Amino acid sequence: MLKLNLKSTLTLGFVCLTLTACPTLSPSPTPTPQPPAVVWQTPSHAQAIPRTGSMKFTIDLAPVELKGGVSSVTVSGDRGIRCEQSDNPGSDTVTWVWYCSAAADSPLGPATVYAIVKGTFGQVTSRYDVSISQNTPPPPPSSTISPSPTPMPATATTTLAPPTSTPIVAPSATPILATATSTIPSVEPSKTAIPATVATTVPTVSLTKACPGGHVSNQPQQMPFYVYRGGTARDNHYCPSGFMGDYTDISYTPGDTALFTYTPKGSQKWAGVYWMNPDYKSGAWASKPGSGYNLSNTTGLKFSVRGTPGSVVKFLYGGVSGQYPDSLYPEASVYVTLTDQWQEIPIPRAATDDLTYVIGGFGWAAGVGQNPALSVITIELKDIRYE
Repeated sequence: MLKLNLKSTLTLGFVCLTLTACPTLSPSPTPTPQPPAVVWQTPSHAQAIPRTGSMKFTIDLAPVELKGGVSSVTVSGDRGIRCEQSDNPGSDTVTWVWYCSAAADSPLGPATVYAIVKGTFGQVTSRYDVSISQNTPPPPPSSTISPSPTPMPATATTTLAPPTSTPIVAPSATPILATATSTIPSVEPSKTAIPATVATTVPTVSLTKACPGGHVSNQPQQMPFYVYRGGTARDNHYCPSGFMGDYTDISYTPGDTALFTYTPKGSQKWAGVYWMNPDYKSGAWASKPGSGYNLSNTTGLKFSVRGTPGSVVKFLYGGVSGQYPDSLYPEASVYVTLTDQWQEIPIPRAATDDLTYVIGGFGWAAGVGQNPALSVITIELKDIRYE
C-alpha cells in the first residue's frame, strides 16, 4: 500500500502544498535608506595646516553605490581657512580633491574643515578637526586619518556629535578659550532659520526700540561700530532676532546687558541667537537687499561675557547665507569657557576676511555635547563692537 505522511510539506517558491495547515510567511521588511558616510583621506601632514601652507583633502563616500547620485561637494573651513577644488579628480574619477590653506595671520590652534555633500540621498555634512600651526609639523604615525563623520539627515536638521567632557574651571579675569574639540555645528541659516510659520514662538520681548532695520549705506563704517551697547542704545546696529536650533528653549532679557538663559529640552540639543540687520524674526534670512553693513575698516570684534562657570559657548560673526548673503562665509568664531566674572573676548579678523557686507553682526551657540552636566546655561553679554 501507498502511505501518505500527513505531516510532510512541500514548498515551491511561496506556494505551500500540504495536507495540514501551512505556516504564515511574513515578507522581508524594506530596509530604511541610510545616508552615505563621508570618508576623509589626507597625506602625511594630516592633522595641521601651517600658516601660508595648504593641505590636500580627498573626499570619498561609502557605500560606493551612492556616489553616482552626488550633485555637489563643497569644502570650507573656519578661522581663516580657505578651500579650493582641484582640477584633477581622484583616481577612480568619483572622489573629490580639495586643497585648504591657512592665511598668514590665521589664529593658531584648533580649527575645522567642513564637507557638504548633496545628492539624491539628500544632504550630508561632515567635519574634519585640524589645527593651524606656525611651521610644518612632523608626520604623524598614521598617514591616513578617517574621523567619524557627522551625517546630516535629508531634512537638514543639524545634530551634535557625542558629548565631550569639559572641566569646570575657577573664575578668572583672563579670557579662557575652550581647547576641547567642539561639536556645535557650523551655523548655516538654511538649516537653522526660524520658519516664518512659527515666528510667533520667539520669546515675547519688545525689540522695537533696540532693532534697526531697512537699507543701510554701503560705505565703510567708522570704528568703533556697536552691535549691541544696551537695550535701547541709539548706536545699536543689529537686532538679536535670529534664533536658531531649539530656539524655544531660550529666554532673553534685554537691558544694559543682554541676558540669555538656555534650558536644553529640544531634540536638536543646541540653540543660539544671531544679532542681525534687519530684524529677521520672520521670513528667510538674507532675503532683503541692502541690509549688510560695510565693516571693512575693522580689525576684529570684541565683546564682554560672563555666565554659568564651566559652560562652553561658541561666539561668531558673519556666515549668513541666502539670496543676499554675508560677504564673510563661513563665519569667524571662537569657543569660550565661561566664568562668573566678566571676560573681554576678541574675535580677530583674518587678512582674507571680506567684511564689505555683514548681515550677521554677532551670535552665540551652545550645545549639550559641550555641556553634558549642565541643565541650564546663562550667557550675559555687553559692549559688543567692531574696532
